[in-house]
Amino acid sequence: MFRSGSWNFSQTHLPILGKMHSPISLPVFFVAEIIREKALLIYQKEVPYSIEVVVEEFKEEIDIIRIRAIILVERETQKGIVIGHKGDALKRLGIMARKDIELFFEKKIFLQLYVKVEKDWRNRDNMLRTFGYKLD
Repeated sequence: MFRSGSWNFSQTHLPILGKMHSPISLPVFFVAEIIREKALLIYQKEVPYSIEVVVEEFKEEIDIIRIRAIILVERETQKGIVIGHKGDALKRLGIMARKDIELFFEKKIFLQLYVKVEKDWRNRDNMLRTFGYKLD
């Protein structure tokens, strides 16, 4: 059973309604959403609608959770914005996300963030399906 704060989850997977059409691991879903939230706060109008977060690794150990996530953007210029000068923006995003993830899981978090360009991913049906979007 997964427990965080006042929420108790007896399932390890939950079908997410709305954009998601397949079951997704609850911890992975929340991690991706926390990272996405911080990106929206930091980058505001610059790139948020071109960002998708993919959690590549979620490894829970006794005293730590190790997470590796990729932030996908559509263009090289967006990648530069997300990373920032000398990595400052990405570092800030990582710190903010890690703190909230630690509060959520009540456990130490090791968070690795990478930024990758996936050209025009929002216009490609196969990419949208890969990310769990339901297409009409």
